Order: sequence, then structure tokens, then C-alpha cells
Amino acid sequence: MDRLELLMTRFATESLGKKHGLILEKLREGHAVIRYTALKEDCVINDKGQGIVQGGVIGGVLADFAAVYSAMSAIPAGHTPLMVCNFSMPRPTLENETVFAEATVINISKSMISVTVKISDCNSKLKCEGSYYFGNPKL
Repeated sequence: MDRLELLMTRFATESLGKKHGLILEKLREGHAVIRYTALKEDCVINDKGQGIVQGGVIGGVLADFAAVYSAMSAIPAGHTPLMVCNFSMPRPTLENETVFAEATVINISKSMISVTVKISDCNSKLKCEGSYYFGNPKL
């Protein structure tokens, strides 16, 4: 089994990903796309009675899964521990809305892997974007 096959199989067993209904749409070296449809239990209710996905689900779960799998797909083995991340959310994700987290490795050094993540809806409207920095495991 090659590295990408191993990671795809691993993703399918991730209990947190299953809990949130994450689907790995695409995985290639240095790139991952994950689909998420906003669940009611992931939302807070605003003053208008709308369900808005809690920010930690978007940045801390969805974006992180996309970032870590793109980072791990760019190295021959090992796990990439998160060192730092930052993200902004220009638009909310609403209950039942489907979004796509697209993560791309932009740099690999001896000690770090840098990844950008963009989360957009089906009409390509930006919902969240960020940068994730992972430790590059010593093999």
C-alpha cells in the first residue's frame, strides 16, 4: 500500500471526522480536499434563529483535517504535529450548508511543513482561510 492509499484508509477510520461527517474528496501529494455539510449539533443559534457552525468546528476540525492530511501526504512517513495555526472567517457557515476545505502544502523545510487552507461553499464563496504550520518528523 502506498502512502496516499494508507492515508485514505486512515482517514476513513478517524472517529472525529466521522462524528462531523467529513468526507475526503481528494488526496494527492501535498493537497487534500474535504467536504463537510453543517450538522445541527455543530451550530450555535444567532439572534435571527439561524444555525451557524461554531468556529472551532470550521477552523479546529475541518480546516485542521484538510491541513494535516495535505501535510502528511507530502512526506514519506510519519505524523505531522501541529505547531501553529491561524485563520479568519469572513463569512459564516450555516446549518445544512455544504463547504469544501482545500489544503495545499506551500513549503517543506527540514523542521516545518507550511500549509494554506481555504474553505469555500458550492459557489466558491470564501468562508474561512488560514495557515497551518506542522513539525516535519525526523525519520
